[in-house]
Parts: sequence; C-alpha cells; structure tokens
Amino acid sequence: MAYTVFLEALKMLAPIAPFITEKMYQELKKKFDLQEESIHHHDWPTHDQELINEELEKEFEVAKSSIQAILSVREKIKQGTRWPLQEAIIAATGLETPEVIDAVKRQANVKEIKVVHKYEGAKTSVKADYDKLLPEFGSQKATRIIAALAMTAPETVLKYIERDGEFSLSIENEKVVLAQKHFTITKQAPHGYEWAEFDKGEVYVSIMTSPELEAEGYARELTRKMQNMRKLAGLNKQQRISAHINATEALVSALQSHAESIREKVGAEKLHLSTQPSVHTYTHSSKEKIRDKELWIGIDVV
Repeated sequence: MAYTVFLEALKMLAPIAPFITEKMYQELKKKFDLQEESIHHHDWPTHDQELINEELEKEFEVAKSSIQAILSVREKIKQGTRWPLQEAIIAATGLETPEVIDAVKRQANVKEIKVVHKYEGAKTSVKADYDKLLPEFGSQKATRIIAALAMTAPETVLKYIERDGEFSLSIENEKVVLAQKHFTITKQAPHGYEWAEFDKGEVYVSIMTSPELEAEGYARELTRKMQNMRKLAGLNKQQRISAHINATEALVSALQSHAESIREKVGAEKLHLSTQPSVHTYTHSSKEKIRDKELWIGIDVV
C-alpha cells in the first residue's frame, strides 16, 4: 500500500515538480525493477473504487478535527507542539482504529489518548439568558420564566435540551417552550484540564506537567536548534559531528536521559553535556535560549 501511494503521488506531482519526482522515481525504479524509463512515461493515475474505505475516511475526519482541537488548547495554554502533554480525552464517536488514534497521538504530541463516546468528568451549567428571552417573551414573562427555572434543577433542564433540543414549563397555566438558544450553557473541565469543542465532539487535555515531560520538551527544542546549526553550517545528512552543550546543572540533568536520542537525531559521534564551558574551540558555536534557560552549543565536523 505504501508503495502504491508513493508511486501514484509521484505521478500526480510530476507535471509541477518534474526534476525531483524523476530523481525519486529513478531510485524507486532500481529498487523495484520498474519497466517505464521515466515517471513522465506513466499514464495519469485513476482511482480504484474498491480501495475506497468511506468509514476510514470518516474516521480520519474525526481524527483531524481532534488534532485541531488539541492544538487550539495548546495555543490557549501557550504550550508549543514540541512540548509533550500527558493525556487527551477525546469525546466523540467514530474514532476506533488504533493506528488512527496513534496518528492523533503523534501529531498532537500527547503521551496518552483516551477515546470515549461521552465524557462525564466535566461540569456543565445551564442558565436562562434574559437578553435572549426578552425579544420573544417580553419583560414580564421573561422575568417569570427565569423565576420558574430557578425552581428547576439545572440537570433536568440540560437533560431535555440535550435530548429534545427544547425544554417546556408552565407559566400561569400557559405552556412555554424554550429552545437551546434561550439558554447560556457553559462547561467547565475538571481541575488540571482544558477543553475545546469541535464539530464532532470535544477534547479534554491535561495541562499538568512533570519533570519528565519538561525534560522531553527541552530535548526536542535542543535537537531543533542543533539541526538548525547543522543547516547553517552547510552540513549534509551524512556528515557526523561532535558537540558540546554547556548549560545550567538543572538543564544538563534534565537532558541526560535524552542524550542518546539527541545524539542520534543530530548525527553526533560524541555529545558532551556539561555545566562547564568547553576548553576546546569549536568551529561552529551559538548561544541559545530555551524558554528561560540559557545554553551554549559548539559543534565540529568529525
């Protein structure tokens, strides 16, 4: 399946990116002994009806919306995507395939994803809105409606609104039907969580951090900065480096558990984390800052 997706994508990209697609095709041609001499000799791809999985497409729509909702929470709490979150609870239907849920986890950078059809942990309140009642019922009746609703349990009102889209009550022997538009409905996530709504459900995201999550966030940011240094130095992917990181004791301690991962991702033969400045003069160096932590990075090609 991956081969098919890749080859068909190359065919569609070929007219607008002729050179890079040809280069990629020639590598594919050698690997799989393809017959056509060039990507440009292939016919334009056509769809295969039997390969269309409408249920999976619907599930991916829920997944995409879930990711956007989690990202909106990240924006609200000012937590960048490189900093992992511990948990997100997705209250929605149609999100079931483990591989799709894992994709949400990776894209949103969340350690654990729980999917439920309905989340019971949030507190929902409903209150009649006088300004919304006034145009339809007038001042006196709106006041009486609010007084009558004060004698009714909010849970009961909410139950009918969620089930029927309306709530009925009697005002001086007259039946009054109130729609959802007449109420202000607010939802409060439990302590330690923020929530966001999307077209097919809701997400509840843990905003509590831990030393382990913080350490991973710093490691990801350091990796990005070192990769950027490689780029600015004009290094290609195959060139290996040695690196020295000079930082505070707290930051060095946090990064130690991720040293091997950082080393592999930045292509380093040696990676030295220290609270002391390097006695060696590195070819490329830079003073950096990650959040409120300052550090110094030196790299050499080996």
